[in-house]
Amino acid sequence: MSSLDKPFEPNFGISRRDVFKIKERVPKRDFLIELIKENIKQSAEYIGTIRLSINEVCDFCSICESVCPKGAIIIEKRETAAIYFNPSLCSACKNCIDACPKNAITENKAFVDDLIPKAIKLFEKPKKICSCGNVYYTDAEICPECEIKNKKRQELLSYIKDLF
Repeated sequence: MSSLDKPFEPNFGISRRDVFKIKERVPKRDFLIELIKENIKQSAEYIGTIRLSINEVCDFCSICESVCPKGAIIIEKRETAAIYFNPSLCSACKNCIDACPKNAITENKAFVDDLIPKAIKLFEKPKKICSCGNVYYTDAEICPECEIKNKKRQELLSYIKDLF
């Protein structure tokens, strides 16, 4: 007998009798339908897209937005900077993950329930203004440009001290 000739039997990891002992007050049909729905939600991985998550090191450089061929990532910079992701537009090319200089973007498996046709907010930070006048969106006390300048200044000073 081939696997096609056998009737479909869902495998939930427990015996049928034990399943019905768990929910004695709920009608068997309703309980099975609910159990199948939960199992489908948990295991129906969707290969055509990915779920993104962004961690705290993101500085809203907009590289991910510019390399996305489908426009699934949108960055808005106003009083707060926010990154929006539309999973229904994502083609799972992973250009955004590869292009991120801070490695702030990570991928997760996408499930059927994740395919909503609207953009969801992934990450948000408030706007800050540096003493030099630059606007930035990181947790640092000074903007990234001033950090680079200060680092170069320290390197130059240590080089000069080594000369004398």
